[in-house]
Amino acid sequence: MEIKWSQPMFPNGPAPLYKLQKTNIALSFPASVVRGIRFTGGSYYAFSPSTIPQNVAFTGIRFRFRLERGTGIMLFSASNSQEEFIVIQFVSGRPRFMFDSQGCPSIGSVTTTNDEGLVYNDRKWHTFEARRIGGFGSVTVDEKWKGENSIRDVGCSNTSIIGPTTAVYVGGFPADFVVQRRDRNRR
Repeated sequence: MEIKWSQPMFPNGPAPLYKLQKTNIALSFPASVVRGIRFTGGSYYAFSPSTIPQNVAFTGIRFRFRLERGTGIMLFSASNSQEEFIVIQFVSGRPRFMFDSQGCPSIGSVTTTNDEGLVYNDRKWHTFEARRIGGFGSVTVDEKWKGENSIRDVGCSNTSIIGPTTAVYVGGFPADFVVQRRDRNRR
């Protein structure tokens, strides 16, 4: 829950403006994840598409991770056409959160900006949180390294919903998975 309001100008001042968001717990549906499983470049978990709530303007994802390699997919979920998707990946040890809520010609990404380029493939445990509210994304690593960005491009349709997806992949893709999109990537 997030509640914000200005300090009252006088006692019993203005009514608070608030925003309430209810989310389902994701990735807890009976997945038998064994402690110590390693994704060695060819392995992944596939979860039901309903693991991440669909047809909503808010997505929140939180997990712990420990990386040895610097580049790879941590989480991916997309519609059949891949017009709508959510991706969490690491590139050269840096986190990148990307999403499209229908038809942007170019995709922006969100990464931490206050950590002076810290890389996270240091074999230590870290926490990661990504949030998407409409076209705005934010990430937090270890509850102190943060970044936020609007992923909206002038060519994007004005939608904020990510609809039904085919699956939620964690750690990579199946060997026969084909990435259909060929977007420009803007930072």
